[in-house]
Amino acid sequence: MLIKSIELTNFRIFAGSQKVEFSVDPDKNVTVIMGDNGSGKTTFAQAFSWCLYETTTFKRSNDLLSFSARDELLVGQTALVKVALTLIHNDTEYAITRAQEYRKDSETKLRAGETVLSVFYKAKDGQSEPIEDEASKRDIINEIIPKSISSYFFFDGERVEKMGNEIQDGRSQEFKVAVGNLLGLSAISEAIKHLKGSPSMVIGSYMKEYNGDSDAEYQKAEKEIQGAEARISKLKEKLEELELEKSRTAEMRDGYKVELEKSKESKEWAERRSELDSAIGKARIDREREARALCDRFGKNAWSFFSAPLLDSAVRALDSSDIEIKEAPTGVNRDTIEDLIERKECLCGRAVEFGDDAYKSLMAWIDVVPPQHMGAAIKNYRDGVNIILDEQPLSLLDDVELHTANTRRLENEITQSEIEIGKLDKLLAGAKDMSDTERKFQTAGKHLREIDGQISEANLAMGMAEATLKEAQIKRNSLTTNDETNKRVRRDKEYAEWIYNELNAEHSRKEAETRKDLEDEINNIFREFFSGTLKLELDDKYNVTVLNMDPDRQAYDVETSEGQTVAVIFAFIAGVIRLATDEKRKSDEMLLTESYPLVMDAPMSKLDKKRIAAICEVVPRIAEQTIIMIKDTDGELAKEHLKGKVGVEYAIVSIEPERLSEIERVDD
Repeated sequence: MLIKSIELTNFRIFAGSQKVEFSVDPDKNVTVIMGDNGSGKTTFAQAFSWCLYETTTFKRSNDLLSFSARDELLVGQTALVKVALTLIHNDTEYAITRAQEYRKDSETKLRAGETVLSVFYKAKDGQSEPIEDEASKRDIINEIIPKSISSYFFFDGERVEKMGNEIQDGRSQEFKVAVGNLLGLSAISEAIKHLKGSPSMVIGSYMKEYNGDSDAEYQKAEKEIQGAEARISKLKEKLEELELEKSRTAEMRDGYKVELEKSKESKEWAERRSELDSAIGKARIDREREARALCDRFGKNAWSFFSAPLLDSAVRALDSSDIEIKEAPTGVNRDTIEDLIERKECLCGRAVEFGDDAYKSLMAWIDVVPPQHMGAAIKNYRDGVNIILDEQPLSLLDDVELHTANTRRLENEITQSEIEIGKLDKLLAGAKDMSDTERKFQTAGKHLREIDGQISEANLAMGMAEATLKEAQIKRNSLTTNDETNKRVRRDKEYAEWIYNELNAEHSRKEAETRKDLEDEINNIFREFFSGTLKLELDDKYNVTVLNMDPDRQAYDVETSEGQTVAVIFAFIAGVIRLATDEKRKSDEMLLTESYPLVMDAPMSKLDKKRIAAICEVVPRIAEQTIIMIKDTDGELAKEHLKGKVGVEYAIVSIEPERLSEIERVDD
């Protein structure tokens, strides 16, 4: 299968008609479509699924009309959304178009009509012929690429990671079906089902031809066999449904568990935020205390701290001078003594008369006290300075440094805590009440237990039905029939059963061979992504186990990284494609296969540069056609590794973010 072109008309972000022609060159088989985030790469990828199957992953799948088209609509007018694919399948060209009309009923109401699917094929004479019947249209699309396997060839990066997890978690029942379809095993399966899929199929239909008037015991045994086989068939279907339901329920429960784990985180976030709030409050109190202590300490002592060096220098200068230092009463000067003589009374109350001893003593001090004698003044000054120097807190600088450092540390703590609280606020803003999730988690767990019980009951019923079948077969084989019609029916039925058993055995053999070949191919490709001792192992349900085959120890399971998980599914899909196009398998008429293109939206977003290089090397070599939607940041790197393989290149240009984009060819 090769996709020649796709044309989008008013599809979501793409207004008007925009056409992309893909490379069908076998040597340059890669088409690159580059675009920034939000430009419309995913919308473009979804157009394939909508055209073929009327499915998208948009939240509002019936809201496809472009913003530009709806803005221009007047009340009562209509506009058309359309996607047209042109492709080649089994050497026949098909044109597949899906369209949907939108009508503006009022200023606020836009109504979507039913989709219309058109399928044309190009006949040998070159004329386009329509396929009229609706069921036939769907059948031809599913013949070209079955819907059940389409997600493996039209996928995005997130889908790749999810698929990688599924096939490692035992949830890959759909992979087994897909592989059967992809590698031609479904043709044998359909033949087996046709022979013995239900009582109305070939083998069961022989019962209608029995002559009921004879060989009653033989007919009774046949009815018992048919009844047992019908029960076994229904039980098998039921078990498959139960296993699938179990897988889906387990996935849902695991999803709820993740949400609940996040809710536990939110509780921890809230507790952490409360702790930080308390810590900030305490830090602010401590910061204010440190600031007050700094101001108090500095305010009281700064003047003496800064004057101490000057005072000390002055004292040293005085001590080295020739001035005689004389003792004098502190605070006494010439004016004080003259006042006492004039009053004729000493401070102690003794009378002072001119010429007496008291008078002479006071007069002697006049020559000593300031300002009469400099030495006394200097002595008084020095004594005062010494007192200041003795009391000077030499630790003021250390104290200032300590309080400043503490204040700065507390400021940093407050800032960091506020930053962390900001982050927690954002996380908590996105959190939600988890009571409903807890109820769903418990309901899913209960449902899983119920399913396990139903599976046990079905397996028990299966065992009883198989025992009944075996007993009835033994009984039937021991009987003979005399009626000629019944002899012929028995003979024909035995032939059909022989063919059925042979096909079953052949299917089992080819399925086992296919699984082994696929495992080898997957490992060959995986080794191109990751060198080392890792090996992928497939079980009978196509679940993948990643093993470490280190020769120094026994093989053991490995929990893969995000990049390895993506590489696992890439290897799986690439292995299937390589096997489907293998020349040896094409020679086997029982295995009907065809190559498929890969249409990938941002497939490299989860990979490092080395794996991107490996993807660019492996995928174009394996897939007949590769269409890659890739964001601009990865595009240049990818193109560098795709040199010589890119046949066509387009760019999705954002005209109006999230509303309008255009697709331009950039390789001309």
